[in-house]
Amino acid sequence: MPILLNDFNGDSLLTVIENQVRLASSNNNFDWIFYAMTCYFKQEATEKLAKKINDILGNKLFGFHILIDKDEWFKESLNDKLYLENLSNITKLSIDDISLIPISAKNNKLFHSKSYALIHSSDKNIDNYKGFAFVTSGNLTNAGLEKNIEIGHIVYDNDSLRNFTDIFFYLKENYTLSEEDLAEQKEFMLAFNLLSNGSFYHQWQQQHQIDLKFRLKLSAEEKKRRRNKTNRPEIDLGYDIDQETESFSRDPINIELFFNKFPKPIPDKFLGTYSIDTLLGKWVPNKISELIEAELNNTTNIYIQIFKENITQNMDTYLKELKSDIDYLKARDIIDWNDEHNRNAIPKWEKRVTQIYQDQNLIKLLLWKYEKIPVVINSIEERTLILTLYQRLKNLYNPSIKRNGVGKILSENEHDNLNKYFNEFFKEIVNKAEEELKNNKLSDLYKPDNKRKNFCAIVNPGNQIVTGVFIRLIFYPDRGFTYKTSENSEEKFCPIENLVTFKIINS
Repeated sequence: MPILLNDFNGDSLLTVIENQVRLASSNNNFDWIFYAMTCYFKQEATEKLAKKINDILGNKLFGFHILIDKDEWFKESLNDKLYLENLSNITKLSIDDISLIPISAKNNKLFHSKSYALIHSSDKNIDNYKGFAFVTSGNLTNAGLEKNIEIGHIVYDNDSLRNFTDIFFYLKENYTLSEEDLAEQKEFMLAFNLLSNGSFYHQWQQQHQIDLKFRLKLSAEEKKRRRNKTNRPEIDLGYDIDQETESFSRDPINIELFFNKFPKPIPDKFLGTYSIDTLLGKWVPNKISELIEAELNNTTNIYIQIFKENITQNMDTYLKELKSDIDYLKARDIIDWNDEHNRNAIPKWEKRVTQIYQDQNLIKLLLWKYEKIPVVINSIEERTLILTLYQRLKNLYNPSIKRNGVGKILSENEHDNLNKYFNEFFKEIVNKAEEELKNNKLSDLYKPDNKRKNFCAIVNPGNQIVTGVFIRLIFYPDRGFTYKTSENSEEKFCPIENLVTFKIINS
């Protein structure tokens, strides 16, 4: 009869198994072997079930055997003898009487069977099977045993128990991973687990710029004059000519120059220490990646806000200058005012500038040439790619080659140990990365040759911009520096505690 499990009014799968084991144990003359098949698997749930069974059967339990989908077997590191020893301590069985067997379904199919059985260990040649077999939808996980609503069907008859045992041993004998497959799968899961502890970053090699140039198309008459190189009017407005598009352009804002007043959120050589090279870009441990993203987001938001305020304050001036340019160029027949592009050039440029400071990701790319790739290892379905990534890692980061930072940790330690104690191995370097990012925005302040150099600083409260000529660094009685805003002005003092960023802007 089908049974609903983990329902509001029903027993849990764990309770049903427990009750069935207790019922079977009432026959004091029998010895018992426990069998299970499961797709998904959790060690904690298995230990809980094993303890329940041992508490009931005691020395009448003669075996504890589980078939598990191979991927789950590796995810849970079930090749670890320490776990078998743990189950041995719980069940009081020898390790030889316990098995956790990875099943590899052909053609990469998932081993999706879920069933639990307690069967009398009589001679398999004799039709004298006792106990129960429970075929169900519930996996050997905490959720499957006690939370998810599942369904199951229990059988007790000799033929069904014999068939269950035959199926169990058929799977064990025909679908167990070969030694070769076992080694490959171990390598795959080692790679999967290790690479899952990090994120990938792509480096944009070319010099990508944000285009905020104001463009005007030349008139037909001006194009003709330029081709003939005769009678061209003098233009002194800072415009460049684009020969290919035959248009004028100039950059009223120069966004790159604006952001160059401030330190980069992430130091240029940061990933040289805190990453390794892979086929998918720089691999960075997740804890360090979290630091990078937090610093990048926080600093970019500050810079964007300053940029936005600067644009808002100066936009009327920009627009007046551009309108004056157009009037000048129209009067000399250099641009064609009947052209739709030219008539809409000012509002289009203003809209483009407004959109820029709303695009945080684009500004981040301007500030730092790396971008986090939105991919996680468990979303990569191609096993060959993961294995190739890992093989290159092993080839390039081995003990014979001296490395520093993240590369040193990967080359000098067994990867099995790294997977088990990843956070412990990387704790020191994560702290170092955090300290380096913290100090980065003020690093220019402590250089020895700053005197009489121009600087730009962001100062609290309010993220105000302060510029001037650096005079001296002071540590007593208050920590800070003095500066002048002009040659004849009085020296001013800025406390270090108020600084958000500091950068020397000339050599």
